[in-house]
Amino acid sequence: RVARDPVGAIRTLMLSSYDVLIAHPGLMAAYFDRQGARGVNAQRLGAVTLEAFDRAGVEPDRAREGLRVLIVTTMGFAAITARPDSADPGRLGRTELRRNYRNGLDWLLEGITAGGRRRRPGATR
Repeated sequence: RVARDPVGAIRTLMLSSYDVLIAHPGLMAAYFDRQGARGVNAQRLGAVTLEAFDRAGVEPDRAREGLRVLIVTTMGFAAITARPDSADPGRLGRTELRRNYRNGLDWLLEGITAGGRRRRPGATR
């Protein structure tokens, strides 16, 4: 899927990561304690995401920064969403927060990929 739709692949990876974090909120504490994930699965997620950005034509430095922004955004939304339910009627529900996350993810991906494309050899600006 990365080859056909690299941005769609990143979206799927991030949404899946968000869902895993909601199901296992203890993973967020480990991430925050270490300021990053060092495990095999986390490293693989990073490598696959950077490969997808590369296939989308995003410059390597921008791809690395974009990955960092996507991860922190995912963690932040997951942390808010995973809070125990409360009786507060003004509190946003999980469905709305996931929709907000998905929309924000699309906006971020659009900005990362549109603004950081490599120039093709011989192309003029």
